[in-house]
Amino acid sequence: MRALRLAAHRAVLATGQEVEYTCVVIAAGAPADRERIPGSAEYALFPCEQADALRLAGAVTTGLRSPLTIVVTGQRIGPSLEFGPSHARDRRQQHAGR
Repeated sequence: MRALRLAAHRAVLATGQEVEYTCVVIAAGAPADRERIPGSAEYALFPCEQADALRLAGAVTTGLRSPLTIVVTGQRIGPSLEFGPSHARDRRQQHAGR
């Protein structure tokens, strides 16, 4: 997002496109400590960071080639709780009628 037009309830995206909003939540998140667990920098996704959140969403919605393990730790487990319901809904819709 590039800018907010508060009086007009519009957000200006990086592309210049404007979208209307009803509520704005600014969630800066926490930095990922990729070195805390050996191998996590190479093999784990940290959905607090946008690029990893998009990779996780893509993996879940397009199908996985291997088992998915989700580990939720720490005092702030927000991203896992925030993304979980939307991914579950998407998967349920994707497999409706099967």
